[in-house]
Amino acid sequence: MIEKEITVTFLSWHPYSSLSGKLARFLLVLPFMLIVGCSSPEEQAKAYYDKGMALLKEGKPDKAQIEFKNALQIKKNMVQAIYGMALVAEQKGDWQRLLNLLTSVLEQDPKNLEAQVKLGRLLLAAGQLDKALNASNKAMALNKEDISVLALRAATLLQLNDPKGAIEHANLALSKDPNHVDSLVVLASERLLAGDSTKAIEYLDRGLKQNEKSVALQLIKIEALTNLSQLESAEQVFRKLIAFYPDVKPLRYALARFYLQHDRKDEAEAELRSIVTQLPGDMQAKLELVGFLGAVKSPAAARQQLETFA
Repeated sequence: MIEKEITVTFLSWHPYSSLSGKLARFLLVLPFMLIVGCSSPEEQAKAYYDKGMALLKEGKPDKAQIEFKNALQIKKNMVQAIYGMALVAEQKGDWQRLLNLLTSVLEQDPKNLEAQVKLGRLLLAAGQLDKALNASNKAMALNKEDISVLALRAATLLQLNDPKGAIEHANLALSKDPNHVDSLVVLASERLLAGDSTKAIEYLDRGLKQNEKSVALQLIKIEALTNLSQLESAEQVFRKLIAFYPDVKPLRYALARFYLQHDRKDEAEAELRSIVTQLPGDMQAKLELVGFLGAVKSPAAARQQLETFA
């Protein structure tokens, strides 16, 4: 592929402008013909793929998706581009599409370790433990020394009520990287399940030093602090998370539920009303408020609020 850019100027001052019209037009498009002619379909597809990956790193999944689609139009079964589409789905939180794309990647490339680990994590989060264990087994067969594989194994074993195995694999991962966040999540979760919230927070704080914006770490810390009756600190963690991710409504709803669970009904209502104020066109936000009023106050209060939205 030609690396240098060839600039075509206007014919009015082009050195060949006195030539016949056909020849002039040929010279005008010649550079583009050369560029296309020197690029194989594989090279063109890879160029689109590379651009898509660069856009993903910039946090532009929609634009990245266009580039991956362009690559797939040239090379229909380009597994790298399909995986790129999976990464887009992951960034956008489209879990069903992520599942489908990862499955497609692994059908073509069963040795794709990264895809196998992502699939295992997704299945684990969905509560499909048998399938998650199968994905973990396949990942272990590919590379049982890989940190991400060990962390997946640890998380899977914890869900399968094998805390000893979970701790063993998490510690193996931490022996390779003492600050591996996923492994610290497993150890913190195990301590939380064992009723040792203080030790859980120690693990969580180690992870948060590496990634303060980790939703998983912060949510587990909220639970640990709540167990220790440190409600003010738990609320502060909620507020920090919301500041990190102001557009993620589930965090706001989780805070409202936190208030309600601790008999702080006025603060829960204020949080829900704040969401409605900030998102006046969001029907879900309005229905959440109406549902809250119906459950906590009265059906009449819910109807009255609903009428204001009409």
